[in-house]
Amino acid sequence: MYRLTIGVLMLAAVLSSPLYAQVQSETVSTLAQQFSAGAPPAEPGAAREDEADVRYSLLKAAEEDNRRLLALSIMGTAILALVAVLTMLYKRGASPDNIVAGSGLVLVIFATVLVATLAKTDQQLTAPIGILGAIAGYLFGKSATGAGADTKAGKAGPE
Repeated sequence: MYRLTIGVLMLAAVLSSPLYAQVQSETVSTLAQQFSAGAPPAEPGAAREDEADVRYSLLKAAEEDNRRLLALSIMGTAILALVAVLTMLYKRGASPDNIVAGSGLVLVIFATVLVATLAKTDQQLTAPIGILGAIAGYLFGKSATGAGADTKAGKAGPE
């Protein structure tokens, strides 16, 4: 019952995030209007530049709201995928090594997608993708050597 309650709360949080993003963008536009109303009068040519600045700030705010919504969607999908993989492994009676490898790979894949989505420049991708690649390589290598280690150990010694 405890797990079901947590799952419902997470699903509600993911589904309510678009409502939060919409409220936040309305707040940003209200703040931009208040800022414009309190600004001192400018030259006639400068009014167009101020309007462009307000539009640009609204565009950036909407972009950040969309980025936040996408990140929350990726995290919600990751949780659902992790639950599906762990349920499938539990029903098959998998060993702890297989559970660690399966859940680790799901988390590494979604972490890579999340980092790639949230990065604003290419330079921000270099180190995290390398670290996540090393973790994925370790998990793949561990699961591959775990299955073939018994056959290699039997053939290793001279007879």
